[in-house]
This record gives sequence, structure tokens and C-alpha cells, in this order.
Amino acid sequence: MKNSEKNIAQNSKLIEIGNFKQTMDYMKYEIIKGTNRPIDEKHIQLLIESFKDYGSVSSTVIILETSAFGGLKQIKADGQHRCIVANRLNMPLNVQVVKLTNDTKVNVIKYIASLNNYLKTWRNEIYLEIYANADILEYQKLRELTKLTGLTVTDFLYIFRGNGGQKESKNFKNGDFKFIDEIDSTKLLDAVVSLSGHVPNKSYVRRGLYFAMKMTKGEYQRLANAIIKVCIEKEKYGLSFSENETHFKNEMVLICKKEFNID
Repeated sequence: MKNSEKNIAQNSKLIEIGNFKQTMDYMKYEIIKGTNRPIDEKHIQLLIESFKDYGSVSSTVIILETSAFGGLKQIKADGQHRCIVANRLNMPLNVQVVKLTNDTKVNVIKYIASLNNYLKTWRNEIYLEIYANADILEYQKLRELTKLTGLTVTDFLYIFRGNGGQKESKNFKNGDFKFIDEIDSTKLLDAVVSLSGHVPNKSYVRRGLYFAMKMTKGEYQRLANAIIKVCIEKEKYGLSFSENETHFKNEMVLICKKEFNID
């Protein structure tokens, strides 16, 4: 083994217990509620067609051995849809059993999420739900705020992290979302909520709003009030703010500059 391979093995958070190929006994493994995404029948139907055409020989289900949920369990970390499909078609699957070096509830959920993050696409709402179920406080608060406000996870990345780009999105999906300044962000959130019905209800458009809000140095509601005044004036003539992201951003920046006398 090369030195680089040895270092990877020594630093790995995962231990492979065994690899059992072509078993029909895959349905015995559990699913812990709140750790996997909901069953998607459309995805199952797509897999059925794939299995019919190409078989199941290349499909491996990852089973995680854990004691984090009360007693030793072997749970499906990845492959629950494949198990359902293979069972319906009476086909075998490969099963690989692994365990974590640090076997905690949060780490189990992070591992399951990481598999889905790299191997397939989960919606942000699924990551939010599973990490909230793992009792991570920030995600629990975020879940409640999405219900109360109707804003998206992307909105909250801008509001509580100042950026909704790839790095922040990756941290969110890895279970590492943290508040920077919760008090200041809550002020920003209140100002954004007060604009509901006045600005386009599209998160990608609202990025322009967050850009302008940064220019206020914390006087978020003052800008929100100025935006509402402009919106009301537009409505008199049957007009509204543009849903084009660039145009909307320019409108927000112009209002901000006028309100705060910025050159």
C-alpha cells in the first residue's frame, strides 16, 4: 500500500466490516425514520426499467452498523429504492456493511446525507428535515422559520450566512450550517418578511435584495420601508418590480442609494 493510501485508511471515518455479494436477504435491514429521504415512486419506476434492461449485478446497497439509535442495528445507509425494486423483481443485490469510527446519531445522519449528496441529488428541504431530526438546533430553528415565512433554504443561507453560493450550500448539506450573528440576521429576516407581496416571490430574484441590504449597514427595515413606498407608487400606474434578476438588483440598489444618500 502506498503512503498516501495508508494515510487515507488511518484518517478514514469509516470501517468496512464485510462485502457480501449477490444476496437476496437485503430486505431484513432497517431504515431509521428521519435519516433517509421519503420513498419516491417515480424514482422506483425508473429503476425498475433500468433493472429490467441491465439487471442488478452492479448495484450495491450500503448497510451501516450502528448503536446510535438504541441497541445494535444494521440500517440501510444508501440503496433503499434499489432494495424495493430488486425485491419486486426478485433479483439479488450486493450488500456492503460498514460502521463509523465515531458512532453517534449526528454522525450517522451526516454520513447518510453525504452519500446522497455525492451520489444523487437531494432537495434542500430533505437535508433540512433530516438534520432537524438529528436535534441540530440551527436546523430545527430553520425548519420552523421556513414554515412561518415561506422563504426557501437558499434565502436563509443569504440571511444567516450572507451568501447562498456553493460553499455555503455544501456546508448546509454536510450538516455544518451555523448562525454567524443571529440577532442581526433576525432583523434582516423581519425586514425581508415585511416585503412579502411587494417584491417578486422568487428566491433567485431576491438575491438582488440581499445585495442591497448589505449596503444599509444594518438598517434593513429602513430600506424595506423605502422599497414598499416605491412599490405602492408603481402600483398606481399598474407597474411592479421586474422579475429579471439583474434588473431587480439594479432597482434595489438605486432605491438604497437614494434612501441612504450613497453616491
